[in-house]
Amino acid sequence: IYPDGRGQLLINYEGPWGTFPHYSIVDVLEGKCKPGTFQGKLVLVGATATGIGDLRATPFGGANFPGVEIHANVVDNILNDRFLRRGAKQALSDVLLIFVFGIPLGIWMALVSARWMWFGAFLFVPLVAVDYWSFLHGWWLNFTVPAVTLASNVLLVSLYRSLVEEKEKRRVRSAFGQYLSPEVVRRLLVNPRLVEPKKTEITVMFSDIRGFTTISEKLDAQELALFLNQYLSDMTSLVFDHHGTLDKYIGDAVMAFWGAPFEEPGHAAKACKAALKMMDRVRELQKEWEAEGKPHLDIGIGLNTGMASVGNMGSALRYGYTALGDAVNLSSRLEGLNKDYGTHIIVNESTYEAAKESGFLFRELDLIRVKGKLQPVAIWELVGRAGEDTVYGAPEQVRSRVELFRSARALYGQRRWQAAQQAFQEILDHWADDGPSRAYWKRCQEYLFEEPPAAWDGVFTMTHK
Repeated sequence: IYPDGRGQLLINYEGPWGTFPHYSIVDVLEGKCKPGTFQGKLVLVGATATGIGDLRATPFGGANFPGVEIHANVVDNILNDRFLRRGAKQALSDVLLIFVFGIPLGIWMALVSARWMWFGAFLFVPLVAVDYWSFLHGWWLNFTVPAVTLASNVLLVSLYRSLVEEKEKRRVRSAFGQYLSPEVVRRLLVNPRLVEPKKTEITVMFSDIRGFTTISEKLDAQELALFLNQYLSDMTSLVFDHHGTLDKYIGDAVMAFWGAPFEEPGHAAKACKAALKMMDRVRELQKEWEAEGKPHLDIGIGLNTGMASVGNMGSALRYGYTALGDAVNLSSRLEGLNKDYGTHIIVNESTYEAAKESGFLFRELDLIRVKGKLQPVAIWELVGRAGEDTVYGAPEQVRSRVELFRSARALYGQRRWQAAQQAFQEILDHWADDGPSRAYWKRCQEYLFEEPPAAWDGVFTMTHK
């Protein structure tokens, strides 16, 4: 016999009332039972009638279990060694379950994502299965304490995460909601570590208002503030619509980038599409301003794809999510080149290579050496999207202009200045607003008076930023 710690026997009941056969003593005395019914059997004699009062409470049937059948279950346990054991081994098993459902499980739930945390609640199922299996094999394990530990752990960790993580989410929303689109912020909340500094490929955009000083002189402070608010709001919305990240405002300039905090293919194409949409919106603003008698509005945009360091950077007092590196500096230089070439959107060769298969129209402009860099850079003008009207007209007109421009540049590269100048003049005769042709015409005029060196490689060196 295996008593518990208090010296009591745990009865392993075979089943509900009536599991063992019952016979009326009257039937026995009157000979109504078949001969041999009790041969080789243990017979317990006791009261089973309700009025006699020998009824007990058991796990089966409430409080109407006959006491004599309880004795029968005890005898059955002794004869068949079917005891329920509750000793040091069982107590140790309870302690292990309580420990596992305590500290280790709590730490795990605090570290994993919220969707995995609720896996802890489903541990009730294996807990019940283990206890029941142990019961069938003679071990009585404590269910209540491990179950309460598990439930308390799940509830407390859930409460902790709700309070702490919600505070963290509010901080992230506050920090990034102003320069990330809502969709990007939502994805960032799932993994806040994405804002840690890292080196990755991005496409950087710089846009600037042409002649902003002149515009600011013609408007009073209130009108200028309203103008900037409308312009910057519209441009920022378009950046967000194309899943870009707003880096900062530099006066009237907007700096944004694509490819971070999430590394995703096609960021160059998204940046090109955003740039074209920005130009579309600027043309709408031009019409609105002209109707109101306000100064003419125009912008230039530079796009550059390359490696940069991106992440939270700054001081202990103030920091921001920004991009640093040569790719950022070159994008700023490209934006400034629009004034020299009379264009609106200039991209470098890496952006062109990344986006040329996405249905955009480009025109190769030049091979230049920007100030502060020794290596020449091939630059392209982003004209529009294939199959859509552009600022230069219908797609057929654009292709015609691009082909004529390519032929004129070929003459320019052969140092045939007069023939090249005449070719650029023909373009201007058809399209007087073609800024790159006008820039090359002037350059050819200078070279007719003063030839470049014999070792000239066709690279034009910019002397200003």
